Amino acid sequence: MRSKDKNQTLNHDDKASDLIPDLYEDKYYNPKTMNPEQKAIYDRYFNFNGGGCIFKRKKEMTEEEYNQAIAAKIKAMNVQQRALDKLGLDISQVSEIEPKEFRNFYYESGVLIKDGTTSKFQVTWLFFSADQVFVYDLIFDMCNDTEHERTLEYFYKDITSIYSKDTVKEITAHNLSKAGCLKRGLKDKEEKGFIKNSSFYIIVPGAEGGEKFFCSMPSSAHVQDMIFGMKQKIREKKAQ
Repeated sequence: MRSKDKNQTLNHDDKASDLIPDLYEDKYYNPKTMNPEQKAIYDRYFNFNGGGCIFKRKKEMTEEEYNQAIAAKIKAMNVQQRALDKLGLDISQVSEIEPKEFRNFYYESGVLIKDGTTSKFQVTWLFFSADQVFVYDLIFDMCNDTEHERTLEYFYKDITSIYSKDTVKEITAHNLSKAGCLKRGLKDKEEKGFIKNSSFYIIVPGAEGGEKFFCSMPSSAHVQDMIFGMKQKIREKKAQ
């Protein structure tokens, strides 16, 4: 895997995982370097232990509370406007089809994980002009300050297919826990496992059957309806 600057624009065939530098996990999941909000999520959600020799720890963060924290962070980052700025677009230029957003947990590289949720999250925006699809992809982490983003552009006439696919992925999860009676030590344990994940794909002509963009997404009837609508619109545009 090659390291990339977080502001670098990638080619069509680059994977989201190429945004994450080598040895990324080895230096970032450390409670000593987390800000108070990140450490609260780490302590109360990913590494909660209500026991201890003397003191009880704060009540565990629920999955619902964790999802609310993610939504609040996305809102604070104003990702849609950030995407438009990064692409150099005004919303009036990409109103041919209603912009689409995908949100899901990110599983491509080592993560903190609990019950299928991860510390890394991916937000993808698709914008549609009269001739092109513009893509903005952002990966951020709830337990550190790192952010990785990319932009892509496709002409309707070049798109050969768009679809979604469910896959079973092998993932590497980092389990960082505080060792000892007073939980002052730091114990890092790497674990591997499998998880079902859904991805959205855009295929354009290229070598070896075509170049492709893909991003993680939630699997639901609503998302499938949205993809069907996008297919219909792209067919209409290609036929003009």
